[in-house]
Amino acid sequence: MSETFNKDDIESITLQAIFLRPYQEMNGIRVYPLEKESEEVVIKNMEGCQEVNDLTSLSEALADPDVKKVYIPKFASITSKGMKGVLARASLTKNIYCAFKVVL
Repeated sequence: MSETFNKDDIESITLQAIFLRPYQEMNGIRVYPLEKESEEVVIKNMEGCQEVNDLTSLSEALADPDVKKVYIPKFASITSKGMKGVLARASLTKNIYCAFKVVL
C-alpha cells in the first residue's frame, strides 16, 4: 500500500531534513544549505518565500515584512562576500535557503 503526502507534509519533511544540517548565522539570520534539487523546488514554492537573484533583491526581501523565507538559487548573481554585507545591514530576522555554498 502506498502512502500519499499532501503539500504540508512534503514541506514539513523537507524542512526537518534541512534543519538537521549545520547552518551559518549572521545578525540573527540563518543561512541553510540546500543539497538536493527537490529541496529547492519545495522551498521556492512555499508560501511567504521570495526567490532572489541579486544583492538588491536580497536586501529588499530581507526588509519586506511579508517575506518570511528567502530562496537563493544556485546561479544567482550573489557572492558570499556580497551576502555578508547585506546581512550585516538587515533589520529583520529570516531564514535564507541557499542552493550554493556560503562562507560567512
